[in-house]
Amino acid sequence: MSRSPSPANGLGRSCNVVDLCRQIILSLTDIKGTRVETVVNVTMREGTLNGSVAGLEALAAGATHWFYNKTHSTGQLNFTMDPISNAVNASTMLDLEAVSRGIVHAKPDMYAPTSTNDSDIAPRVAGYFVTKANSTSNVVDLRFYAIDEVSVEEDDMKLVLKCAESILLAGKAYSCTSLQKCC
Repeated sequence: MSRSPSPANGLGRSCNVVDLCRQIILSLTDIKGTRVETVVNVTMREGTLNGSVAGLEALAAGATHWFYNKTHSTGQLNFTMDPISNAVNASTMLDLEAVSRGIVHAKPDMYAPTSTNDSDIAPRVAGYFVTKANSTSNVVDLRFYAIDEVSVEEDDMKLVLKCAESILLAGKAYSCTSLQKCC
């Protein structure tokens, strides 16, 4: 089952270097296969593709807040970053760095070493957050997969977007000491 809230700035319209646009796709999927997705096209004003960095950072922080609040910190969230392009360029790296900063800004207090083979020590994984950045098509894909008993609804996407918006409005003043109090 797939549900999509109304996207910002036109669903389906592709972005390219010529129109100085970056397309951000954010999706949340639960274990039952319910998927909620939104697409945001960000047009750059200064002639660079770096203008989407703040939005990516805010969306990553918003999705991390959502995950933490939804699971009540019952498990670990694994993060994967994947530059999917023949030539990984500076804009791809800026995208991935923005997502990393967004996750760090959310200050998830569920950090744990994942290099251990001892399943008694390693925390249970409750979800995956996969980021794919493609500089060729100017698309950044942020996907959250819940593998725990977390249900995804359209209102969840609204919460993520509302959180991201409040982070963007706060700008550099954005600070979070507790995930539950931030969004």
